[in-house]
Amino acid sequence: MKALLLMLDGVVCGGAACLPDGESPRILSLASIFQSHPTLAFPDLFQLGLWKIVTGDVFDPRSQGTQALWGRIRSLGSGADPLAILWEIAGAIDAREPPSLDPIPEPFVAELEKAAGTEFIRISGGSVGAILDECAREHLRAGKPILSIAPGSVIEIAAHSSTLLQMELYRMCRAIRRCADRWRIRKVIAQPFMGSAGAFVLLPGRREFCLCPPRTVLNAIADRGLAVHGIGSIRESFAGSGITRSTPSETNPEALDAIDAAWSDADDGLVFAELPAFAQIVQSSDADEYARELLRLDGWIGRHWRKMETDDLVIVTGRCPAPVATQAGPVRREEAPLIAIRGEEKGPLGTRSSYVDVAASLAHFFRLGAWPAGQSFLR
Repeated sequence: MKALLLMLDGVVCGGAACLPDGESPRILSLASIFQSHPTLAFPDLFQLGLWKIVTGDVFDPRSQGTQALWGRIRSLGSGADPLAILWEIAGAIDAREPPSLDPIPEPFVAELEKAAGTEFIRISGGSVGAILDECAREHLRAGKPILSIAPGSVIEIAAHSSTLLQMELYRMCRAIRRCADRWRIRKVIAQPFMGSAGAFVLLPGRREFCLCPPRTVLNAIADRGLAVHGIGSIRESFAGSGITRSTPSETNPEALDAIDAAWSDADDGLVFAELPAFAQIVQSSDADEYARELLRLDGWIGRHWRKMETDDLVIVTGRCPAPVATQAGPVRREEAPLIAIRGEEKGPLGTRSSYVDVAASLAHFFRLGAWPAGQSFLR
C-alpha cells in the first residue's frame, strides 16, 4: 500500500477568490498558460481532469474520459504563509499569526546574538538577496554576519564564504533556531554567498531550519511503522517530524527521479514530494518555461500512473508561492488544482475549503481512523 503526495509549488488555477471587482492576479497560473499557449496539449493531465479543473468546461473534448477524482482546493487562512500550507496539507492547523518583528525588538536581537556568539549587521523588511550588494560590502568590512528579518516571521542569516564556512553558518542557524522557538519564528534561513563588490552571488547551499509543527498525519503514518519519505525540502519544512527518510532535490527532474526511486522500494508508506521549479519560474514570469515544466510533468505522471497498483494512491495539488498583487494590497486566496488517482475512482470533488482534507484522505487510505479535522474525499 503506497501513496504519493505531490505538491506543485507555484501551480494554481488562476482567478483568485476574494479579489476586489475588476482585479485579477498578476501571476502565472494554469489559466494564464492555457490562454497564452492555446495549442498546448497535456494528454495525461487532461485525462486526469486538469482541463475541467481550470476551465470548468465539461463539454470540451479535453474534458472527456476523465480517469481520476478532480477538483480544487484552498487554504483555510489567507494563504500568505507557504509553510503553513504544507502543515495544513499534513493536517496541522496553526491559527496563530506569526509575530510581528517590525521594528525588531532589541531583546530579541540580543538573544539571537548571544545564541550565535556574534554581533550582526541588521537589515529588515526583505531578504538579503534583494539588497545583496549593499549589505555584503558592509559585511566584508565589519566581518559580521548579516541578519535579515523578513515579513512572515522569517529570519535570514547570510555570510560570505570567505568569512564563514557553510558548516559554521549552519551551526549558527541551528543555535538561533532553538532561541527562535520561544518567539514562534517560522523559519531560520542560512544563506551563503560569494563574489566581490558589484558581483556578489547567492550560493546554492541555502538551508531552512523550520519551527516544528503540531502533530501531523505524517507522524501518525510513521507511528504505524510505515515509511514517510520526504523529497525536496519536505524534511526541513516539518523539522524532521514524522519523516523517516529524506532525499534532497533542487530541480523538478531531480525530484521526479527521486520519486521513481522511492516508489520502486518495497516499503509501504507515503512519498511526500515537492516540485520547486514552478515557484522559481513564477518569480521570473517566464510563461514558456512554465509550459515546458508542465509538459515534463504530463509525461512523467502518465508513466507513473500506468505503473500503479490498484490499491495505490496519488494525490497532486499546488500552492501559491507569492502574494497576488492587487490595488488593495497582497491577496493570497488562489485555488489550487486537486487530482486524486486511486483504482477506478473518478468524478468531481468540488472545491475543498481546506488542505486538511488531504490529511483526512491519507488517514482514510492508511486506515488510521478519522482525522480530527477535514473530510476525506476518497470513496
